[in-house]
Amino acid sequence: MICPRCSVAELAEDTQKCPLCGFEPNGGVLVDQARVDETLEVVRESLVDRFDVQAVLKLGERSFVYLAREFAHDRLVALKVMPVPSLVEPEMARRFERQAQLAANLKHSHIVPIYNFGSTRQFLWYAMEHEQGQSLAEVLRAHGPLDLESTLRIAEQVASALDYAHRVGVVHGNLKPENIFIDEGRWVRVSDFATMDVFGKSHPGQGGTAILQRPEYLAPEQFYARSVGASADQYAFAVILYQCLSGTLPFVGDSYEEVARQHANEPPPRLSEHRPDLPLYVLDGIQRALAKVPGGRFPTVLDMVAALKSGPPRASGARLSPTRQSAASSAVLTVDYTPPGKRRRRALLFSIVAVVVAGGSLAIPEVREAVDPAIERFAAMLGFQRQAPRTADPIRWQTTDPVAPPRRPADSSALVVAPAPTNVQASPPAVRSPQPTRRVPPVPVSPGRLFVSATPWGVLYIDGQRMGNTPKADIELTPGAHRIRIERDGFEPYETDIEVASADTLRLTGIVLTPRQR
Repeated sequence: MICPRCSVAELAEDTQKCPLCGFEPNGGVLVDQARVDETLEVVRESLVDRFDVQAVLKLGERSFVYLAREFAHDRLVALKVMPVPSLVEPEMARRFERQAQLAANLKHSHIVPIYNFGSTRQFLWYAMEHEQGQSLAEVLRAHGPLDLESTLRIAEQVASALDYAHRVGVVHGNLKPENIFIDEGRWVRVSDFATMDVFGKSHPGQGGTAILQRPEYLAPEQFYARSVGASADQYAFAVILYQCLSGTLPFVGDSYEEVARQHANEPPPRLSEHRPDLPLYVLDGIQRALAKVPGGRFPTVLDMVAALKSGPPRASGARLSPTRQSAASSAVLTVDYTPPGKRRRRALLFSIVAVVVAGGSLAIPEVREAVDPAIERFAAMLGFQRQAPRTADPIRWQTTDPVAPPRRPADSSALVVAPAPTNVQASPPAVRSPQPTRRVPPVPVSPGRLFVSATPWGVLYIDGQRMGNTPKADIELTPGAHRIRIERDGFEPYETDIEVASADTLRLTGIVLTPRQR
């Protein structure tokens, strides 16, 4: 049986679970194929002047994501569409556009940018960058629970994005594994900042319109409060990390109301029941972030991640700074910390040398010959070493403390350049401005993957090469343009052009072959 959600993969015979999208008939979301086709037709007709809608990327209960080409900028985008049961109300459109405008203003290297947004009488929509890689939900379905190191690597980058948004007054409100993306270089980005409270607070149990949020990831206050703050994102973030480490959710139920009741009233099961190997400070940190009231959680998501990494907060003087180093390490929270004792010793040595230089003593060979050994011995006591002169320049001194390389802040608003080793010399030092540098990690090129289904089935050709009968799943394609053709006796051939990016995944679903006219 072909999966009714993605219309591509076959359901497993033993579990009846879709290996592609994770759909399970007993617990998953059933998306009717007729509704998928109808929505696609409406979207193409309504946005024909803006986008060439090419394929379905993701199907959900309340939203659809399409791969589309934006005519104005000639670029591929992910077009998210949120249909409504009846006509879009003016207040709903205004509420959505306010939230979408705030999200579009977010400029951060761990946030998927929004390019454009709007509404029609049938649906709300926004276009965002076509994100490469897999969602965290897909990673968890494929690999199960993650080790602590991988979880923290993801957590650091998500926290950097959330903290930036919170500092400019934007709450995500809909954080879940489906909108956290991880590329081949382990670089993480968060999407869907524009969907918070789009349809209000109603849900199926109240006889209203279903909200977009998954109840499993909502903070207790989101079920009853008129407005929520950044702490609600922290709670959802903690649920996600709980799931990453344990492979399960803290609260599950058969209905929206049951999950809401558990979030509001029941303490979350201790993570140690699933992962007794984790450090105590990790278990306690997750438990604190899952507090029922916002005041019981951490002040910020950065504080939460810092506690998960090393327990209690560091001494004053430590500074957490979100940075982007390389796609290989993807570390975004680093500690730049100079112990007070070393700062005092450095200042003391500089003062002594400055006094000697100011007096001109080193200009006299006899005095310099007597002073040099004394300075060298004193510098060694304070943790400094002598740097061999490259020319006939005066003696230079440098600290033996390690100095971090230049770092790039995650919000991309400025470059933070680490101070170079301070040189002390006999003559007044020349002031040189540090030159910011950018490290551009190499972009890996990987084959894209294509999933195709058609009604009725047909013979699939790609660039003229026969690939077999549809449905066809997981076809590897080199990045670039490709010609798709589906043929069947008695039916008009179906043809379309697609463009595949590195590591892209495209799904051509809902194709209906037209009978030939006799």
